[in-house]
Amino acid sequence: MRALSLLLLFASCAAPPGSDTPSPPQQPNILFVVIDDLGWTDFGCQGSEYYETPNIDQLAAEGMRFTDAYSSVPNCSPSRAALLTGNYPTRTGVTTVLNKKIYEFALKELPRRRSLAASERTFGEVLSDAGYATISLGKWHLGKRKNGEDPLGQGFDENVGGTHQGHPASYHYPFGKPNTRVPIDAPEGSYLTDVITDRALDFIRRNQDGPFCVYLPYYAVHTPIQPRADLKEKYDAKEPVGHHSNAGYAAMVETVDEGVGRLVTLLEELELTDETLVIITSDNGGHSVTSNLPLRGRKGMLYEGGIRVPFIARMPGFIEAGTTCSEPILSMDLSPTFAALAGSAERGGVDGESLVPLLAGAEHLERDAVFWHFPHYLPGRQTPASAIRMGGWKLIETFETGQLELYDLANDIGETQDFVEKHPDLVETLHGRLRAWREGIGAKIPLPNPDWEG
Repeated sequence: MRALSLLLLFASCAAPPGSDTPSPPQQPNILFVVIDDLGWTDFGCQGSEYYETPNIDQLAAEGMRFTDAYSSVPNCSPSRAALLTGNYPTRTGVTTVLNKKIYEFALKELPRRRSLAASERTFGEVLSDAGYATISLGKWHLGKRKNGEDPLGQGFDENVGGTHQGHPASYHYPFGKPNTRVPIDAPEGSYLTDVITDRALDFIRRNQDGPFCVYLPYYAVHTPIQPRADLKEKYDAKEPVGHHSNAGYAAMVETVDEGVGRLVTLLEELELTDETLVIITSDNGGHSVTSNLPLRGRKGMLYEGGIRVPFIARMPGFIEAGTTCSEPILSMDLSPTFAALAGSAERGGVDGESLVPLLAGAEHLERDAVFWHFPHYLPGRQTPASAIRMGGWKLIETFETGQLELYDLANDIGETQDFVEKHPDLVETLHGRLRAWREGIGAKIPLPNPDWEG
């Protein structure tokens, strides 16, 4: 009975709404920063005492930090498709990354997409139609320009660096051999993260009369680990703290933080702070370069370390400073949030929910569960699986073996104790909801792969 009653409980925001619910400014500017492969604890405000992120920490102090934010899937292309469209990866058909040699369905005849179809409606298109100037800067990894699947074909007025390819060949100019992976003109000796920030600053200056949307999916901190020399030297001289110790990775994290600081400073100089929503998050959990402890697992896994991500939102006058929210949110929630703020008649996808009520101080969203479906084999990490979180409980189903795992995230964030034997009624309820969701969304379940070696 105790387990079933817990299903009725929702995670709520730490700060209750006041008697007068604030309203956001009409068509606020949007600065949306997505950091690639950043772990949940990789900001100072998220617990790291080794990585230094003073600018992002200040944003958290001035806004709201979501403690239970999730990627829709544990790797990059499908999570980006989800945040752009507001739809689960199963619905967009982009359920894994573009590298078909590594990430495969168990049976090749199962349908799948290796790019985001040009017909899909993105928040770039929704905002552009609402009068926003839009730009995408950095990692796209969702299709080629010739097919209309790049940012310019998906609603963004300008595109800097975004191609079908994922990470850069190098973070140091010319960023490839010769500058084909990330075709950006820049002076010799340039560092990629700094160049992308420069382009974002230029766009804001040119469009300061607004409204504008800067979609800034940095390539950092994805491999290759190639930091700027000055910051690498700084961290080489610094003692590791806790489970964080990689000096090169730490330097790349700080470079992103520097970029965010420069952007926030420009907003202040242009007197745009109060009319600009700033969001900082990651596309999925951290890779093996960092440590996700106390979370279990890493990028490519449906344990918390693979899907739980940092998420910070700031807009003074609307979002109460210094607040936290533990309501589970997902990648798909960004598109409907932006559509609502833009005053668009469109919903911004069918699967996400607008976060505007939470940003205003509401206690929870209308949904009572969130879901994941990952029908792929990842070497050393994941076999095809699905998961559901409802309240504080999370159930994972592995298709290869039929194994079910049940975790009490409210009291065991590290997923160390499996309650599947202790709460059979709860398992049945959650498993039933998970199966019904998969059926309703048309999720494909692969058959076991006899050649899989783990």
